[in-house]
Amino acid sequence: MKNNISPDSMVILLLCSNIGMIYQKNKDNKYKPFTDKEWIKLSQRIIKSGLGRPSSLFNLSQKDLEEYLNIPSGTAERIKYLLSRSGSLILEIEKLSNMGIWVLTRADSVYPKKLKKTLKLQSPTILFGAGEIDILNTEGIGIVGSRDVDEKGAFFTDKLARKCARESLAVISGGSRGVDLIAQNAALEEGGKVVAVLSDSLSKTVQKKEILDNILKGNLLLLSAYHPNSRFSAYSALGRNKHIYGLSKYTVVSSSKAGKGGTWHGAIENLEVGFVPLFVRKEKEVPDGNIQLIEKGGIGLDPNELESAESLKVLLDQKVANHFKTNEKSDYYKTHLNVNQTMDLFYIAWPFIEKVLNKPRSKQELSDLFNVEPMQMDLWIKRAYLESKIKYVDETKVISTVFFNKDEYEDRQMNMFDLLCE
Repeated sequence: MKNNISPDSMVILLLCSNIGMIYQKNKDNKYKPFTDKEWIKLSQRIIKSGLGRPSSLFNLSQKDLEEYLNIPSGTAERIKYLLSRSGSLILEIEKLSNMGIWVLTRADSVYPKKLKKTLKLQSPTILFGAGEIDILNTEGIGIVGSRDVDEKGAFFTDKLARKCARESLAVISGGSRGVDLIAQNAALEEGGKVVAVLSDSLSKTVQKKEILDNILKGNLLLLSAYHPNSRFSAYSALGRNKHIYGLSKYTVVSSSKAGKGGTWHGAIENLEVGFVPLFVRKEKEVPDGNIQLIEKGGIGLDPNELESAESLKVLLDQKVANHFKTNEKSDYYKTHLNVNQTMDLFYIAWPFIEKVLNKPRSKQELSDLFNVEPMQMDLWIKRAYLESKIKYVDETKVISTVFFNKDEYEDRQMNMFDLLCE
């Protein structure tokens, strides 16, 4: 894939990335790029202003920015400063392109739809990659686990990845030592497709001969939401785990320590938020994290089932259906979460909340109406959004989907541009 940067994507890259930023010794740039959360708020202002598209910002003065977007002078100055560095950004993009690395934003049509659909506003604004992005059109199984995986876990991982490859299911992993690389190497040896979601060092990884060979064969895609020259950090590693779940149909935990490590925290977040159904290796002498993840709602996957199954996809589909049927979940949780609806106060409160959401209301309005703490109402609003019971009509107000005119909203929100990942 080549770096063909649209004007809208150029604005997003200038405002939200550190590509092309020149840092002098003991002196940072005057303004930092916008974070993903800051960009979402700014994009909403762009849409509401009538400007329509980010590329419109190129033509505005600082005073115009203040007036059109209704922002403080400091924010307008920050925007103008960041937009002024297009020359250095283009030079660095060309340099990355010469290394075989491309960049895209959520404004691009080739941005992974599965990632956007699963993570919604948590999907990264910018992605870097090396390899054929079309690999993401292949249904994928996430395989995650500890760096210091036990022998049985390594054997399980190898078998699972090879089975994925034989059934034309892409393996989605993190490209790190341990379970990630075992899964990656096994799938590639079997002639399968692999998406390695990296948290750091994309520019170094792409230069490795065996990696480059598989990229050129069209079997391997490297993907990262972090600058190609970035170093490892716990923060980016945790973010990377979320992206693995976002790209997968199902994710399988091969090995995990309880209460610590990226595998554990990523799996717990998935169980709480419900990105995708979670499978966990289940056999004798598995790590304590595996046992606890199953207790918390993960679906046990016995290596013997894996070995005897004629079709991995059919096996996993059936286990998901049986698991949620047994637990009698709501329609949403049959697909995503592992929460006992009969013990959940949300389902008691929601019918009353929905009745007053016949018009847009803020969290504070709802808190006052029902005499509950704003924090509790915030949790219910987030829950309702995840279950598609509400829509945001601006930065602060929501409305029930029962009373929601989708066509009118999409026209107003410029869904063709898809800034808000709806």
